[in-house]
This record gives sequence, C-alpha cells and structure tokens, in this order.
Amino acid sequence: MDGITNLVIIAFFGQVVASAIAGAFLLFRAVKTRYYYLAFMGIGLLLQATSILSPGNIGRALLNFNYPVALVFFVKEAYFKGKPRATAANVIISVVLALKALQVIETIVLDMTIPATAPVPEDKLGAYYFHVVVAFALLGIAFSWYFAQARKTLGESRRNKLPLWAIKRNQFITWSAGIFAATPALWFLFPTTPGMFESPWYYIVGSAGLTLTVLFSVLIMLAWVTPESIKRLMDPKQLSTKEILARFDLVPGMASSMKPLGTPGASTNSDTDTARTVSRRFNSPEIIRIVDYIGQYVASITGRPAAALKGLLLISIEKELGEQSVHNLTFSELRAVINNTFKAQLSQFLVSDVENTFGKINTFLGDNQANFMALIV
Repeated sequence: MDGITNLVIIAFFGQVVASAIAGAFLLFRAVKTRYYYLAFMGIGLLLQATSILSPGNIGRALLNFNYPVALVFFVKEAYFKGKPRATAANVIISVVLALKALQVIETIVLDMTIPATAPVPEDKLGAYYFHVVVAFALLGIAFSWYFAQARKTLGESRRNKLPLWAIKRNQFITWSAGIFAATPALWFLFPTTPGMFESPWYYIVGSAGLTLTVLFSVLIMLAWVTPESIKRLMDPKQLSTKEILARFDLVPGMASSMKPLGTPGASTNSDTDTARTVSRRFNSPEIIRIVDYIGQYVASITGRPAAALKGLLLISIEKELGEQSVHNLTFSELRAVINNTFKAQLSQFLVSDVENTFGKINTFLGDNQANFMALIV
C-alpha cells in the first residue's frame, strides 16, 4: 500500500512539474508570437501547478480549481473569436465563473477536501458530495467544452491536411482535454467510510486516477512543449523552413507561373531583387508554415499554382506590414493583409468570382484559426 501511495505522490508532483513547464513555455510563446490568448492556457497550467501551495481552508478555496477559469477564456479566444457563436461562449464562461464563486464560498464554509482525507461522518455526507458536485461541474463543463472544440479542430486539421506533426499536436490537445474532463468522475467513487484507506476499492480508484494523471502530464508536454526533434519523430517527412520556402514562387506578380514576361504584371529585375530580399528576411518558421497552409487552400479553390500563391501572400505581408512582419504577425493582421494587399494582387489573375473566392478564404480563416495555433506554438 505504501508503494502505491508513493507512486500517487510522484505522479502528482510530476503533473505539477509538467504543468509548470508547459505554462511557462506558453507564456513565453504568447509574447513572442503575439498570439496573446495562449497566455490564458499558460496561466491556467501555472495555476494548476501552484494549487499544491494551498495551505489551509482559505488557501484551498482560492487556489484550487482556477485552471478551468483560465481555460474557458482561452477556449473563447482560440476557437470562437469573431464567430457568431461567441454568445454561447459567454454563457459558458458566466456559468464557470459562477461555479468558481460557489466553490470558493462552499469550500470555506464546509471545509471539505477531494478526496476526503478522513472518514466522513454520515451527517456530513450530503455536504461532502455537494462539494464534490460543485467541483465536478466546474471542471466538467470547462473541460468538456474544451474537448468538444479541440476534437472539432482535430477533424478540420485532418480534412485540410495540416502537417502530420500539427495533426498529432491537435490529437494530444484533444486527448489531454478529454482525460481532464473525465477524471473528476472518479471523485464520486472514493470511499468515505472508516477504514477507507485499507479498502481495496480506494486503491483501485486511486490507481485509475494515477494512470490518468500520468497520461495527462505526458500529453500536456507533447501538446504544448514540442521541440523540433520531437516534431521530426512524429513526422519524419516534415520539411524545414528553408525547404518549404524553396517551394514558394517569390517573384511578385506570380510572373513565372501566371503571366508571360513582357505583359502587365510580369516580373522585372527589380521584382526579382524584392523577392530575394523577402526570402532572406522571412526566416520565421511560424509565418512560413501558415503561408504554406493558406496558399495550398487558395490554390485548391482557384486552380492557380500553389507556389505562386504562397509567394504572392508572403510578399503581400511584407508590402503591407513591413519589417515587423518578418518575425511574427497576429491573426487579425494576417486577415487584413489577405483582404487588402493579397486580394488586390490576386484579383489581377482571377477571371471572375473574386468576392466569392475571398468569401471562401475568410470562412476558411475563421474555421481554422485554432489550427494556426497548432502551427505557431
């Protein structure tokens, strides 16, 4: 029994360490990429890690179960920003905030822990299970919502043929969300009667919780802290930034594949110099991956060469945003470039249905903003 207890303690501390590392990494990436909503997930994971430092009744009330609060704001920004369904997101956020307030109050008043650290008297069983239900609802609603959106995004990433490593990242995110959504159900199964620590059932439930905790810790690291070496293992065919960029036609006006030289919009020596400059400047893997992804989609709906479209989009970013875009650009900036400079450039080569084409592109951007997250983290 002592061995199992030690394993539970090790697993718990492992989750704390994994959450702290992933949380700190996401805060760093939020600042670097300017995808600031990543900070919500980073803060949530750090709060999950610091919940161990919750001394006393008030400490438990204030520090425990804050992860789902940060999580729902992350889900809204990552999956619902700019979408009409944001109203439903606001309702879920309001419910989670109300449950958190209730959890703080009832924890202070009832002074209960999950699982119980001592046998629960019969006259307090109602209070204990009320405490469990509140915490279960708080985590269950937040993480079930997260799981549903992550699962939907995983399906979109497969349909839209994201790189294999990005699909696997979405898979790990989905699995980790599902595990965290399911784990609180175990709280109802812990025995509360005298002699509960000697009960085999206590250790069966504890072992199940241990397994889920270890899985969550591994998945959270794979989902968010994924070095290039691990990405290579997940996707041996993954191309480097230089290899992806080599497939772009960086001659402005898409002259080499769209128009013959000597016609309006064809390339000049000056254009070629600009292309070389852009090629040297754009060494950000995040931007290259996103441009590669969008360019492939635009090619599929226009019938135009993908290499030329990717090059045109990259140069449009440079023209509209200047050197600041070399390192990162936000989703809003990307959408603005596509609907301004890129649209103006591409309109020269589309025979008809320009508005319809860009309507599809904007729908694609809205539906896949969470997939951009998988490409840039």
